[in-house]
Amino acid sequence: ELKLRARQIAGRIEELSGRIQNLKKGIKPYPSRVTALKSWLEAELFKRHGKAVEIPIFAELLEIRDPAWQDAIEGYLDKQKFYLLVPDQHFAEANRIYNRIKKEEKIYDAGLVDLGRLRREYRGKPAVNSLAEEIETDNRDARLYADYLLGNVMKCEDPGDFATCRTGITKEVMLYKNYVSRRLNPARYADPFIGRRSLEIQLQNLTRQLEEEKRELQSTQNEHRLIDRAAKENEMSEFEAEQLGKAVEEACRIPALAERLD
Repeated sequence: ELKLRARQIAGRIEELSGRIQNLKKGIKPYPSRVTALKSWLEAELFKRHGKAVEIPIFAELLEIRDPAWQDAIEGYLDKQKFYLLVPDQHFAEANRIYNRIKKEEKIYDAGLVDLGRLRREYRGKPAVNSLAEEIETDNRDARLYADYLLGNVMKCEDPGDFATCRTGITKEVMLYKNYVSRRLNPARYADPFIGRRSLEIQLQNLTRQLEEEKRELQSTQNEHRLIDRAAKENEMSEFEAEQLGKAVEEACRIPALAERLD
């Protein structure tokens, strides 16, 4: 069982090493369902129109001005940061393609943003001191969607400020929304995807995990060697076991004898 466990850890080390190499090349580990849908849509639209149609992932287009708000933004957006920004004129077509392949390709939870309708119906303006202020982007579609999602989420120094807003969040990722205050699950922001710094942070996280797995592998292999060696030792005869038992009993008398000797 220890040998099998060592193989499992070795497999995990290989996986982590591969992910680290990809990060060093600038390749972020976006969810497979998102990259699969993106590839399908871009391929299908190229076949139909004879020209390349770029369908970016929302997070790819964003930078965060103040790193102190990275966790709050990543945590609040959660899966929304992986949504695909489809050009207005291709949204309906992309939706039909998605609907056709969703079961066959087992794609779910990957979202397509209806930018055309959002542009027509959203007339809001980001509130002063909202999370939208922390987003930097040169892409007008990303700017629009970021303002829509984050324009009413107020930056709060501590939970005491929640009384002054309908939706607010702290740097420590305490969220107030719909009259409920709660801390967001750290899994939402443990691996950041927004901005250039996100690559560096993910690389640090994976490198730490890799070192932990290497230590566990070393410990497991050492334990396996010890038990394997013990298992191969010759069994004691009944006489040897009896003599060993007597030796243990006599050894227990040593402290009392030493005390008498003193």
